[in-house]
Amino acid sequence: MKSRIELAIFDLDGTLYELWAPTFGASELWKRVKMHHLDLISDFSNIHPEIVFAWLCDREKKESVPVSVSIWELTNKTRQEVFELIWWKLKPEEIILYEKIKPEFLWELKQSWMNILLLTAWPVVWADKALEYLQIKSFFDAIITAEMYLHGKWEVFDRLLREWRNPNTIVSIGDQEHSDITPAQSLGMNTCLVTGPKDIYSFFI
Repeated sequence: MKSRIELAIFDLDGTLYELWAPTFGASELWKRVKMHHLDLISDFSNIHPEIVFAWLCDREKKESVPVSVSIWELTNKTRQEVFELIWWKLKPEEIILYEKIKPEFLWELKQSWMNILLLTAWPVVWADKALEYLQIKSFFDAIITAEMYLHGKWEVFDRLLREWRNPNTIVSIGDQEHSDITPAQSLGMNTCLVTGPKDIYSFFI
C-alpha cells in the first residue's frame, strides 16, 4: 500500500464497480440515463431529443457545464427536479452486476488512517442507492455529488487542494480520463485510471 497517500478520491460508476462495457457510453447505466434524458428533453424541445442531448454532452466536455445545469437553464425545472426525473427510477440491482469493490478493502484503507472521499458527477439519489447496495457508504469521510458543484470535477479538485495543500498526498481514482484524471494531474495530484476494482487493488499494493 502506498503509505504517502493521505486522501483517496474515488469516482463511483466504472470505478467502485465494473460497468462491463467497452466504453462508458455502451454501458447499461448510460443507456438508461440517456433514455431518461431523452424523455425529459422531448417535453420541452421541438428539436429531436438526440440532437439536443448530443449538444448538451458536447457542451459539458468543452465548457465543463454539466448536462443537468444546461437542462436547468433551458427549462423551468430546478436542478434537483432534473436529477429526480432522470435518476430516481434506476435500481442498483439492475445496474451493478459485475465486479464490485470489496468492503474489507476500504476498511483496510481506513485502518491505515487514510481519508476516503467519493466524488461523482451523478446526484445523491443515485450515489446513496449505489453505496448502500455495495455496503460501503460508511467508509467514506465525505460524499460529494453533482448538487455540490456546477463546473465539473476540477472545481472540487481545486477546492480540495486548497484544503490539503500537498498534492503528492492525494490520489484521484476513476475510469474517465477527462473528468477523473486530467484535472487532478493538472494540479499535481496522483492519479489512477481504472476499469474497475481490480485496478484499484493493484495501485495500492
